[in-house]
Amino acid sequence: MPRLRATRIGVVLQSGNLVPFLTAAENVALASRLAGAESSPAAVTSLLEQVDVADRARHLPRRLSGGEAQRVALAVALANTPDLLLADEAVGQLDSTTARLVVNTVVQASQERGLAVLLVTHSHEVAALGSRIVRLTDGRLETAA
Repeated sequence: MPRLRATRIGVVLQSGNLVPFLTAAENVALASRLAGAESSPAAVTSLLEQVDVADRARHLPRRLSGGEAQRVALAVALANTPDLLLADEAVGQLDSTTARLVVNTVVQASQERGLAVLLVTHSHEVAALGSRIVRLTDGRLETAA
């Protein structure tokens, strides 16, 4: 199971999924290496550019704002070129501009890579971007019309 996760699934959590003693670039490179993918400086920079944090590549997570850390976490999640991206409240703590950037990056990755995305959110605006919406209400799953 860990190999499957490392090579086929990307995960973005609400917070706290960066290695604290590695820089932003090192976090992305580690994810690539664990998946057996390319971890060249150019590939790492490209991923960080996609999420608009390339200028923060040499910063440790504690030196990043919450939005920057979340965008680095998205780059980490995309570093293994996954087939499936699991995102749990990935934009819940972000300002609207940064949230829009993160969501647009996920949508673009989904379209360009054929990436399946399972996104958990409380935001109706974010949920509306999905091709299928399922709500959890009082412990029951409801398919939105």
